[in-house]
Amino acid sequence: MMEQDRNDSKNMLDRLMNCLPKAVYHQVPNILTSIRLVGSIALAIVIALTGVTNPLLMGGLATLTIGTDFLDGRIARRYHLESKLGVFLDAAVDKVFAWGLAIALLASGGLPLTLGLISLLPIAVRDLAVTVITAKDKYRDGMLKQQQELLQEGKHVSDAISETENNCTLGDHLAALQKGEAMLPTLPAKIKTWTSSIAIISAIVFGIGNLPGNLLYGLGILGSYGCILADIPKVVKNAKRREEERTDLFTRFVDDIEKNIDPSTKEKWLHDTQEVTPKLVQPKDSEFDAMLDQIVDFMENDTDDLQIVRSHDKVYQKKGNKHE
Repeated sequence: MMEQDRNDSKNMLDRLMNCLPKAVYHQVPNILTSIRLVGSIALAIVIALTGVTNPLLMGGLATLTIGTDFLDGRIARRYHLESKLGVFLDAAVDKVFAWGLAIALLASGGLPLTLGLISLLPIAVRDLAVTVITAKDKYRDGMLKQQQELLQEGKHVSDAISETENNCTLGDHLAALQKGEAMLPTLPAKIKTWTSSIAIISAIVFGIGNLPGNLLYGLGILGSYGCILADIPKVVKNAKRREEERTDLFTRFVDDIEKNIDPSTKEKWLHDTQEVTPKLVQPKDSEFDAMLDQIVDFMENDTDDLQIVRSHDKVYQKKGNKHE
């Protein structure tokens, strides 16, 4: 029965998505995230100015607002609509929701100042630290893409690095930040969003100072603390891994640029050298230069009328004055 219900909901979602214009279809996750952003700001302003005048209504609106966090991610994954902008907006709007409502509750007296500062300060420190780490990672990723573009334009490696790291304007830095791929949030980070949301919504619906409100708020905050302890090491480890991958990618990219081997030339080289050395094993791409040097040495030392001349990673075979 439950499986049938899930299939029915998927079919209904498919029908709804298929009815949308193409331009809207590709932006559905970002539209839902934008709705969450507007709803969070509007609800925070109302609570800050008037207080929690209708707990059930405001709590319901807050629940519907944060519910779009589940929906936009599900749609993006199901219909392959993930984007760099979507990843950035999703994480940013989650923070706007939690901190906007928390500050509004503190301002209106719905959350005691001392309790709010003590309970929310560790979460604030975590959010700030993760934001700095992920922003730096995204910037480094964009910087690598800029360096690759300069290398493809013919810049020397040192010049490419100098232009992107030493002689950058503010616009260049912002461009690098925009080009970079955002580091995906960890599972503990997503769980923390929901546990902190439970704490905030419980404070709106039940208030603080009664058993249901205190219990739900405390459980939400403790759950967030547990997620923080699990999340920070994962974020740091992911950032280090991605930096190592970027270093390796840049090294391999530079090697490819310097080799610049034309495929037809490489095939001819393999054909010619296998005639001279039948036992030669066909080299892999990474072994091309080393194998080429061995063949050059072999020809120069053991053959009088046949020579191989290497120039700019291209191989020519000649007999006397004729090039083949």
